[in-house]
Amino acid sequence: MDLIFTSKMAPEEQKDEIVKYVSLLETNYNQTIRELKISIHKERMKIKRSSFEKVNEVSQKNELESLFVECIEEIRKGIMKRRLKNEIMNKKKYQQIEKNTEEAREFEQSLLKLAELAKNRVKI
Repeated sequence: MDLIFTSKMAPEEQKDEIVKYVSLLETNYNQTIRELKISIHKERMKIKRSSFEKVNEVSQKNELESLFVECIEEIRKGIMKRRLKNEIMNKKKYQQIEKNTEEAREFEQSLLKLAELAKNRVKI
């Protein structure tokens, strides 16, 4: 700017040079702003993509955890059933309880109720 004012240009030429200079500055600023807006847009898209991926990952983990818990519960039920059958068989074997007696049925039902209570208490 100092060069323009100290030069021996006519005032009209000085005005034209200043207008060209300001126009060039404005063009550079607008280009920089445009590039920054594009950069911001790209970063926002990356964030959204990352967020969606994270949600999908958490969702898949929850599904796998649920499946795992269901499998554990099924295994526990199987173990409880085997233990009850063994307990009933041992009771019948050692105490000589007959299979069709009322005492044997009551014993089996009480063991089944006990297993159900234990299963409900042990749930994950």
